[in-house]
Amino acid sequence: MPISACPPGAARPVLTRRAPPRRRGRLPLLALAARAQARAAPALPSRADARSSQVSEDAAAPQQAAPNAASAPDWANGGRWSFGLQGAFGFQNPVPPRGEHIKLLYAQPQAELNLVRFNRGPVGRFDWLSEGLLGGAVSPAARIIGYSLLFRLEGRTRGNTKPILDFGAGINNTTLDQHVYELTGGLQFTPQGGLGIEHYFGPQRAVVFEYRFLHMSNNGIREPNHGFNAAVFSVGIRWLRRPKGANWR
Repeated sequence: MPISACPPGAARPVLTRRAPPRRRGRLPLLALAARAQARAAPALPSRADARSSQVSEDAAAPQQAAPNAASAPDWANGGRWSFGLQGAFGFQNPVPPRGEHIKLLYAQPQAELNLVRFNRGPVGRFDWLSEGLLGGAVSPAARIIGYSLLFRLEGRTRGNTKPILDFGAGINNTTLDQHVYELTGGLQFTPQGGLGIEHYFGPQRAVVFEYRFLHMSNNGIREPNHGFNAAVFSVGIRWLRRPKGANWR
């Protein structure tokens, strides 16, 4: 009933206000979202896990490098030793004013030992070359047997081809002195040097083309000692031995 309608002397009723409904705060929702995000995010690795992963990567590095070394180019995948056989034809140059024009024909078995490899510069290898001489002269007919100690510089490759430079000297026993006036005695020395190329056509296999300037004389042991010069052209095959290990230098 309305307050004004209360009878006199009666106690007025006490009016009470309802409390407004409580709103749910945002803090519980934020806590739930953070908890879900923590479950979805991956756990950060500890220091021990990081060290173990680094060790495993270092151990796997040589295994990855081994296939790269094994797949090295044909001209690089060689050991310390290589072998070859060349056939040479040479002729006296210049032609003498008198006498017979000397023409040479012989074989050159070779064994090559690598001494130094260079990582920089135009030269790739410095080798010691042991070379035999088996043959003689075809004009006039004569025999020549000898041995040459040479040094070889190998350049960098261009495609499958690399340049070479040979220089050294040899000692020979020949019967050519019995037919030409330029030589005296059967013991003759042959300082020589020249340029060439090696072209690789297969694994550790190369064909060699070379030109050399050769001088033959007895070095003044007997007189007269005219000697003669020759231009020598040769072609042959070179075989490189496979290296013992992929990381050999």
